[in-house]
Amino acid sequence: MGTKRKQPLELTIEMKREVLDLIDKELNNLVFEFFCKCRSIDIRVSGPMFQSKAKEIAEKFGIEDFQTSNGWLESFRSRHNINFRILCGESAAADLEVAAEWKSK
Repeated sequence: MGTKRKQPLELTIEMKREVLDLIDKELNNLVFEFFCKCRSIDIRVSGPMFQSKAKEIAEKFGIEDFQTSNGWLESFRSRHNINFRILCGESAAADLEVAAEWKSK
């Protein structure tokens, strides 16, 4: 009776790609979630802010060689249909104190 030696698990190229794709999707989802939270409270998000947040999230995932280049930023913006424009509209410009005073009259 010989003992069987376990062979170390070797990842195939396809397995590595699947893992990297999952990490990439999760990273993109978290960066997009950050964007949505900022916009919901009327915070303007710039390109460098996106890049900094993406780098921070990548580091939390243990991805040390992640590059938040301008190309990455453009691809991200295009994928999520994001435009960096000035926020405007009633909700962003309303003075809540004046509105409360007007309602009380």
